[in-house]
Amino acid sequence: MEDQSAALQVDTARQAVLAALDWQSSPDARQQALAYIESLKSGDVHNLATVGFGLVKPELPLEVRLIGLKLLQHMIRMRWENLSTEGRQQMTAMAGNLLQESANPNEKWTLKNRVAGLMAEVARREGPPLWKDMLPALFALGSNSALHAELVAMFFRLLPEDVTVHNEDLDGERRRQLLQGLTQTLPETLPFLYKLLDQHFGAAMAAVEQNQMESAKQHAAAVTAALNAVIAYAEWAPVVSLANYGLIQACGFLLSAVEFQTSACEVFRLMAGRRRPVDESVGNYDIAMEGVFDTLCNASKAYFSELNKRAASGEEMDEESDFGECLCEAMVALGQQNLHCVARNDSKVTTYLHQMLCFLQHPKLALHSIALPLWTTLLRESSLAMSTTDQQGLTDKEKEKRSHAVSISQDFCAVLLDIAFQRLLIKDGGDGSAESETWIQEFSSASDFSQFRSRLVELVRHVSSQQPVLAASKVAERLQLTFSSSTFESVSSKEVTILETTQTYLENIMSGIPEKVMAVALATTAPSNELRTILEGILQRLLMVEWKGPILVELHTRHFDAMGPYFKHAPAAIPVVVDKLFKLLTSLPVTREFGDTEKDTMRARLQVCTSFLRLARAGDVAMLPYMQGIAETMTSFHGQGLMVRSELNLLGESLLIVGSAVGGEQQVQVLEWLFGPMQQQWILPAWQEKYLSSPASLVRLLTQDVSIGDAHEEMWSMYHTVTFFERALRRCTNPSGKASSGPSATADNVDMDAAAMPASNHAMIPHLAWMFSPLLKLLRCMHALWSPSVATTLPMQVQGALAMADAEQASLLGDLATNRGSAGASAMTETKSDSENNKVKEIRTWLKGVRDAGYNILGLSATRIGEGFFVDVDGRPAALATALLENIQHMELHHIRQLLHLVIIPVVKMCPITLWDPWLRQLLPPVLVHCHRVLTTAWTSLIKEGSVKIPDNWSVSTSNQNSTQEIKSEVIKEKLLRDLTRETCQLLSTASSPALNIRTTPQDGVEGDGGGMEVAGSPFNPATSLIWFLMQHGDAATAALHVGIEALEWPDSESVHKALVFCAAVANVAALVSDSYQLQEVVGKDMFSSAIRALMLESNASAQAELVGLLRDIYLRLGSRHSTPRQVLLALPSITPDTLSAFEAALHKTSSAKEQRQHIKAFLLSAGGDQLKALIPQKNTNVITNVTNRVTAGHFSERASRHEREDFGSIGLAAII
Repeated sequence: MEDQSAALQVDTARQAVLAALDWQSSPDARQQALAYIESLKSGDVHNLATVGFGLVKPELPLEVRLIGLKLLQHMIRMRWENLSTEGRQQMTAMAGNLLQESANPNEKWTLKNRVAGLMAEVARREGPPLWKDMLPALFALGSNSALHAELVAMFFRLLPEDVTVHNEDLDGERRRQLLQGLTQTLPETLPFLYKLLDQHFGAAMAAVEQNQMESAKQHAAAVTAALNAVIAYAEWAPVVSLANYGLIQACGFLLSAVEFQTSACEVFRLMAGRRRPVDESVGNYDIAMEGVFDTLCNASKAYFSELNKRAASGEEMDEESDFGECLCEAMVALGQQNLHCVARNDSKVTTYLHQMLCFLQHPKLALHSIALPLWTTLLRESSLAMSTTDQQGLTDKEKEKRSHAVSISQDFCAVLLDIAFQRLLIKDGGDGSAESETWIQEFSSASDFSQFRSRLVELVRHVSSQQPVLAASKVAERLQLTFSSSTFESVSSKEVTILETTQTYLENIMSGIPEKVMAVALATTAPSNELRTILEGILQRLLMVEWKGPILVELHTRHFDAMGPYFKHAPAAIPVVVDKLFKLLTSLPVTREFGDTEKDTMRARLQVCTSFLRLARAGDVAMLPYMQGIAETMTSFHGQGLMVRSELNLLGESLLIVGSAVGGEQQVQVLEWLFGPMQQQWILPAWQEKYLSSPASLVRLLTQDVSIGDAHEEMWSMYHTVTFFERALRRCTNPSGKASSGPSATADNVDMDAAAMPASNHAMIPHLAWMFSPLLKLLRCMHALWSPSVATTLPMQVQGALAMADAEQASLLGDLATNRGSAGASAMTETKSDSENNKVKEIRTWLKGVRDAGYNILGLSATRIGEGFFVDVDGRPAALATALLENIQHMELHHIRQLLHLVIIPVVKMCPITLWDPWLRQLLPPVLVHCHRVLTTAWTSLIKEGSVKIPDNWSVSTSNQNSTQEIKSEVIKEKLLRDLTRETCQLLSTASSPALNIRTTPQDGVEGDGGGMEVAGSPFNPATSLIWFLMQHGDAATAALHVGIEALEWPDSESVHKALVFCAAVANVAALVSDSYQLQEVVGKDMFSSAIRALMLESNASAQAELVGLLRDIYLRLGSRHSTPRQVLLALPSITPDTLSAFEAALHKTSSAKEQRQHIKAFLLSAGGDQLKALIPQKNTNVITNVTNRVTAGHFSERASRHEREDFGSIGLAAII
């Protein structure tokens, strides 16, 4: 009866598997079948074993047998403890029988691998005590035949892999026990694997000679399986043991066998990357690694010898590309980790470097890219060793590493520079040439190509640092060769590429030459000063070149830019270069058009003007004697119509750089001279009435025909005035007297400590006074263009300009090809005539440039000028709020994000406490209320419907689009939503910063988990807390609390981290203010519940510690005063008053914040189980390295790879909330 019942269960399971896998079955039938299979896993363990073994019978279909093996694997992994000792012994014996029975020539590799994995799982669960009896039986089984040897080798591959790499559910002690057992079995296992390699390789060769192909195939499979097993041990087993038992020798021999050479090379790749041990075995390790070194160098020689033979005969070696890449990776790993083992043998080091040079010179970019990081590493370490004279503060390991640094000879450096130049000729395919497209296809992504270029540049700089004279002579030769055809006026795309590469080459060589070397060389006039002679020759060559046309002029000026480090120490060259730049500028006609035909000329002229900026930065105070002459020439050119406003501003900025370097008085004079004409115009009431009085006035200015020169000039004059004012703010010295951080500085990355100081004497305050009012009028008119009442009346050109540009959409999609102007992006907008399209681009450029520059003026004024900006002059706060927020409800997502990032956050960060009421009371409520409405609606639609809901009049719409365009639009909208969410949460996080909430956050005494207990001596002062100030304004408080709390449950981890800062600060204030009952109720109920639900999102795994810390703070600090946190916990599944009381007792028993968090985490897991995905350990890859012969816990090293935090989680997870 029992046999019949078991047979019936097996047959039922077989039918369920077939139904589940049959797509012709009805959905209900498949669902029922899957449910039955899942019920087997959680049912009686003996029934599970019976069914599992019953489903693996040879006569059943392969898919059924694989499911049976999965069931058995689940039982061994998850239900092993439910078996009795006798039951485990039976399972072990049955798994061994199954392994033996699978030695069938017709058995599929997939099934054999699963069977070997099942046996390895049994061995892992039973542990080392079982292995004493199991391993001898397996060794004997492996000696029976090639088929048995393959299965046993599979077992030995899977056993260490399962322990050291793939199984993350083992605790540390269990893993140490298993590793200790594995290491103790090495004296038996490694010789067995060597025996398999030796025996079956010889048998395979003999079978081939006798034309017994089936037998040869079986023996070859055994060799492959044995090699894979050696690979698994090569990751962690002592290198000395691998050498002593002959495996290094055996794998080295197999490198000459085409069928096995890639797997054999993988063994060497893993060993080459091993780290040197620190115990007494280091001497033997060096000897063994020297053997690895010799083997790989010989294999490399043979590889290139064969390549050369085939190249001579016209053959290709594509079939061996995998081996070549693996061999190159092994050689690189050897050089980066273990070159010190032979560092004292100059002959071997030279041989190694020659081989790596061959890989770097290989025409296949894959090999070149693999070898390139090695050379940058060797050169970097060599530079450090050469530059380090005082080794104090270095660790012994660093000292030893630098003592073994390899010196790269001048001959090698010369070849490296030549290779770098040839590889730098490779472009991203943007020029459309077939050669570029072929090259770019060898890179999997744009980031890979960018990294490749960065490494080439790093290589050039390192060589220049070590061999400055050689590098300078190399670039001089290139310039001579390139400029030999300098009489042409037009160039092909290939010639442009060569010129661009030469400029890049020159720039990085000049940057790579150490500044001290450059200074000493240029300060010495001796004839033997070779470096100075070469550099002066390069400059003279650049000055003598006479190129015509915008492309060549642009490239010419970029070569001057590359000489910046030279000009820093050669001030005498500055006036000559200034004259040359002015000649280049006047060689191009002035253009005020915006069409494609004039684009090259405009860009070239702007490039020349930008070169003045670079020259000013390089020359610094050395430019001071020439400022007057430059200013007079600028004025003369502008008056003659030879220079437009944008160019005048760029040259003026260069003078501002010099003036700021000299001192405050000179800076003030330069600003007065530069801003004088602008101020006279912008303060005129008639001018403001004409252009800034209404949106219609602005539209008239933007849509004037280009032929009306004055109007068009006025439009761009306004643009350049605003953008120049922004750059002047960045260039001017900070209130502390320190120079600004440069043109890349933004409102949120400047020196806040300096910016917060009183700045009544800041040079820009007088100019901000005349700029502020008309700038706000201009921004108000621009914002009104998006309002429905105005938008419906706009000309088509302006309506098109309000839409997001193709390039901007492409950047959001992250598509390299689209960014270069492919049809994919252009299809997202309607095609227009060239003239109309150019006008749309012009208006869009104007609007975006003025808007961003205007925002930056406001944000930078807050951070750099400080209190001088916040002075309430003529109702400044109200005017700012009206101009920025009057039409915020009509702004698009990316527009609001810019407003928050560039203006609102800097103002909140820098606003003095005494001025919170006039400023933040008018700014924060409209912003927070609108952001709450937009974000809540958009996230709700995304989570529930899978699509971001935005108004129909926004520029990113899915109407009238095909499926591909609709998908792209959805991706763009989601990206914009995430960006705005993060910026809004950043605003809340900024408002929660300690600097804006003085004495509300304890400074010591508690671990920082987002709040903490109140500290004696730190009384709460509501007047100095921005959070409390915010809570006093009803609409703003409600919106801020909603966004901060709801953001915890939005699947965007970056936003969650920022929202947690705000939530922790609010919880802290609620605990400190005893009479804030409503706030305490919100924190104790809504915030507490939301934090628990947030743990259900896998995307919050990176924030789980902060979430648990927030729960701890709320429960400990508010739980005694309010019952709501306790009620929330009681409402959780499986939680009773008794379990809650036990949890509270354990929580209050310890004062350690860490232990309290652990108690909360364990309590929640007991209630939520696998629904709390953020608390479930994420899958990691653990790699065990450098296990030595002495098996002690201290000699095992576990290296966990970083778990990459996702920017977003699965939207479907939100459905369970």
